[in-house]
Amino acid sequence: MLKSGEQDDAFYADLWEQITAGDVWEAELTNQTKQGELYEVNQKVIPVTNTRGNITQFVAIL
Repeated sequence: MLKSGEQDDAFYADLWEQITAGDVWEAELTNQTKQGELYEVNQKVIPVTNTRGNITQFVAIL
């Protein structure tokens, strides 16, 4: 997936603010294929924590 340019920096800042705070983020956005085709996707990003509650990774579901 390549960044389509359809979402602005504020969109991505909000995404990172939410997931680094430990919250689930979900939105419909426009992605771009390697060939340049745009497509819509509903995406959810879920922070995964360890036993201490620290975020160790993120899982994205399209």
